[in-house]
Amino acid sequence: MKYSKKVFLSILIMLSVFLLSSCKIRFNFDPTAYKNRLITSGDFKYLIYKSDGNEFLYIMELSEEGLKKDTIVIPSTIDGKKVSSLGGGIGLFLKKKRCYLANVKNIYFTSDCSINNYIDVIKNNSDLNLYAPYFSFYSEINVDVLKTANKYVSFENYNQRILNNMNDCIPANVSYCIENSIYFVDDCDETTVNVIPPDPIKEGYRFDGWYKDKDYNEKWNFETDIVPPKQYGENGNYIYQETCIYAKFTYIG
Repeated sequence: MKYSKKVFLSILIMLSVFLLSSCKIRFNFDPTAYKNRLITSGDFKYLIYKSDGNEFLYIMELSEEGLKKDTIVIPSTIDGKKVSSLGGGIGLFLKKKRCYLANVKNIYFTSDCSINNYIDVIKNNSDLNLYAPYFSFYSEINVDVLKTANKYVSFENYNQRILNNMNDCIPANVSYCIENSIYFVDDCDETTVNVIPPDPIKEGYRFDGWYKDKDYNEKWNFETDIVPPKQYGENGNYIYQETCIYAKFTYIG
């Protein structure tokens, strides 16, 4: 009986070692497979990863056009497919591949897209500006680029971080709102907005533009409308003032 147990344990250990070694080989980065799977569209190079019937789009590199720009806006969709994240670490040939962004100074995210730990920015991260409605505390721990970059977030997320003793963000003063949630942010001082956000998508609805008020009386003019100047108190402290721009949708069934 003792002999049988020893044999069983030996077989179990050998099987475990084999599986672990197989996984190690399996997850090595394969540059040929990676290159063959990359798709170029606009400013980006991306790949599609499928798992359990789900499809994920990861932006992995900038195209030749994208490399010429210092400001990048991460879209909600590319080629009709929803963007999952900037950078991706899932997939057999992706385990050690990092998203490579050269010379970028400003990156804008919608609320639909996340930032993955597999991302490299070739510059001093303290010179990098990231704009997103929300950065999670989990991402802060795991994404190296978030630790030193200038992070502009929604006023709501800014207050949440303050309550959690994370006074490391700047409250963005321009919020693009979809109903009661914030889709996109910017930060301006008596200028037009820096970028135009990607058109949001709402299933069963048509997006009809950005408006100055909740009742959709007047459209925001991206060419001429000016964000109010930032205000400061007598002691020099910044007095936050938010400019809200609202998305209008029309039901189409």
